[in-house]
Amino acid sequence: CGTSFPNVFSGMCVARQGKASMAVANALGANVQNVFLALAIPWSLQVFFIDKEGFPMQVHGLTTAVAEIYITLLPVVLTFLCCSCRLPRWSGF
Repeated sequence: CGTSFPNVFSGMCVARQGKASMAVANALGANVQNVFLALAIPWSLQVFFIDKEGFPMQVHGLTTAVAEIYITLLPVVLTFLCCSCRLPRWSGF
């Protein structure tokens, strides 16, 4: 919650100014950056410097998580496509 709250607050501010696209871009950009920093960098350091062979990862049960991501993303994409590739003001509140 520490890094998410400022993103939520700034997203609400720009959405109320009628810049819903900026709010969505901010949220997506911040989350992509968080995932990259939290997962990719430590994993790369582990593989390149510590354990040069890699390490096994168990990925069973991933289908449900992927389905939840698509179900969450679907309304945003449909709204974007149905509104001439722009997010309307009402989608930012």
